[in-house]
Amino acid sequence: MWGTKLFVSRIIGGSCMSAQHFNEAYKENLASIDKKFKLMLDMVGLAAEHAINGLIIDGAPGIGKSFSIADFLKENYIKNHPNPIVPTWSSGHITPLQTFNLLGEHNTISDLLVFDDCDGVFQEQTSMNVLKAATEMRAKRVVSWNTAFRGAKFESYQFDSSVIIITNANCNSVHFKALTDRFHMVSMDVTNMEKLAKIFSVATQNDYCDTQTGFEIAYWLYQEKDNIDYMSIRTFVKIAQLAKHRPETWRDLAQMTIIDPMKKSAAASASNIKNIGRK
Repeated sequence: MWGTKLFVSRIIGGSCMSAQHFNEAYKENLASIDKKFKLMLDMVGLAAEHAINGLIIDGAPGIGKSFSIADFLKENYIKNHPNPIVPTWSSGHITPLQTFNLLGEHNTISDLLVFDDCDGVFQEQTSMNVLKAATEMRAKRVVSWNTAFRGAKFESYQFDSSVIIITNANCNSVHFKALTDRFHMVSMDVTNMEKLAKIFSVATQNDYCDTQTGFEIAYWLYQEKDNIDYMSIRTFVKIAQLAKHRPETWRDLAQMTIIDPMKKSAAASASNIKNIGRK
């Protein structure tokens, strides 16, 4: 994927050893994170087939979870499936009553409900109670609401669909643990190097920049990975914007806007101490 040694060497100023290490690290980490994504998508398939009632996917934001899941569902369960499903995506703030109504409106075996960055469902006990009822491990799952409460569209309904929750939240409440007891849980823990490999793989497929600029940005991120507090696809895109409009100075601009100054300072101090010890 990285092209010839000459091309990569030219990108990084002729350092062939560094280029080789970069290339090897990229391939190894891309294989590692691709395996994690493949297993995650296999679990998504089980939810789409209603083989499981609920799935929580937790992990670092900005590595393409939502994009990969949407694309996977489209290719495997919407376009090329004899009994296509209808995924309904909900993002942003959602109240307990809205959660109840949404599940009731999409409660058949042809449905699949995906909550993406709706972390409010973890903050409200009532929302989690609704989700627990909808994903209980029973042959017949009935969800009820007091109809005296204005806004409820149903008194009760049988829920035959499945729920996927994509989140970056780190919840440790008792109610959340009760929810995860009913849901299957996929934790997408990834290293910075795995993130970088996935980021570059996804970003170069979406025309954020030309291939050579993409290589240069990826290598810059590789060099600075320990000084970046948080790395995501958005990090790559932000630098690509700088490179497009300021091709001569994007590295300096990225150094100013992307690098965590505390980590950079700590790294510089450690380097100075090491150099003093050598004198």
